[in-house]
Amino acid sequence: MLRTFHQIKDKVDSFYLYDTAERHPSQFFVKENDQIRVVNERRIGEVYAKAGVDAPALDKWVQLEEPLQLKEVLKKGQGIPTGSQVTPALLKNHLSSYSFEVIIGQEILYFELKGQDKVSRLRLEKVPYVSQETKNMWLDQAAAPSKAAMRNMNLEM
Repeated sequence: MLRTFHQIKDKVDSFYLYDTAERHPSQFFVKENDQIRVVNERRIGEVYAKAGVDAPALDKWVQLEEPLQLKEVLKKGQGIPTGSQVTPALLKNHLSSYSFEVIIGQEILYFELKGQDKVSRLRLEKVPYVSQETKNMWLDQAAAPSKAAMRNMNLEM
């Protein structure tokens, strides 16, 4: 099975491996749109061990049993998100899974919003001389609704 798996895994853009040892089959390895997600590390390790092959290094996706807001997951990273796509509404969304990855010195958060199958990503930028507490405070403030009252002062344009 593993030999066949290795022959076809790069030729398809999506596939799912199921653990059928239990009464209800469950996914333990997923590839969707060329994004690989290991759902059950122990099980994929058993498959490779049974085949007598060393398991390759894979991205570590965290599957959340209780959904967390994006801002809470961002607090686990080293940097803060950049870009115009980061809005208070996005920071308040709940995630079902996520993965941090460092590519050429840049930290990237890959995540799936709860109820969606699309994998999104945010680039995180490390800000020098900023403590973890300050970064967390910035994330909380960014997710909070704006409290500033706008005054018109009868100066309409």
